[in-house]
Amino acid sequence: MAPSYPEPGTVWKAGHQYEIVWEDDHHGSMNAWKKFRIDFMTGDNDHQRFLMNVARNLDATKTTSFNWTAPTVSPAAPIYFFMFTNDKGENAWTTRFGITGEDGKLAKPQYTTQPDGSKIPWGVGKIVRTDNAASVPSPTYYMTPAQSSVLADNAAVVIAVSEATKRYSMPVGYILMMFVIILSSSGLFTN
Repeated sequence: MAPSYPEPGTVWKAGHQYEIVWEDDHHGSMNAWKKFRIDFMTGDNDHQRFLMNVARNLDATKTTSFNWTAPTVSPAAPIYFFMFTNDKGENAWTTRFGITGEDGKLAKPQYTTQPDGSKIPWGVGKIVRTDNAASVPSPTYYMTPAQSSVLADNAAVVIAVSEATKRYSMPVGYILMMFVIILSSSGLFTN
């Protein structure tokens, strides 16, 4: 297995879709890669940090690429890479590549050498936002009708109620805002 793209010098823009490509390196059988996953990573060579799973159950004997939408990351720098792992625990990696924001700017990596002294720039990044909805599901919250009634009365937010399932889906910020409003109106924070 030889991941071939992204390659050295590759720069992607957050929110755009790109093709991750691999090929047979002719070192062993591709049958060992009939079931593998791709993970989005950051960090140095010895302390690689998982950011998110990109794909699972891929078969390198049937396909040689996978399309993926680049997330918004911080910092926007060439410090990200993909790790391919088969069901036997064998790994293969792409080189580090950069992901820019909407401004197209790319910062330098935080470090110029690996902890072992190798002159391979690196850094530690994080995902700020992903536009790939399948990768980051929205949280779902469950409330009783009485709780939703109190929230609706005390918050200037319309809440959609499904009597059949009593299931509500709201952004976390709204939940926190409603919690503060309820506590404020309860008189617990008065002098």
